Amino acid sequence: MRIPDDISIVGIDGHPFGAYARPPLTTFEYDIQATMRGLISAVIAVATRAPQAVEHNQVYFSRLVERQSCRRIAPQA
Repeated sequence: MRIPDDISIVGIDGHPFGAYARPPLTTFEYDIQATMRGLISAVIAVATRAPQAVEHNQVYFSRLVERQSCRRIAPQA
């Protein structure tokens, strides 16, 4: 199989060595510090009975790093 012609591959750890793979690996990078701050704030809000401080919307502290291990698909009209 050929990457990305036959199959797309995406990493989930954001490791910088993914840029040196052949083809370079598309991956998700996570901001661990921001994630932990958000989780700690939510736990404190619940523990102090301040549920109005807890957002019901999910917040994702990640970003997609697009490289060449995934094929782009043209949007359909």
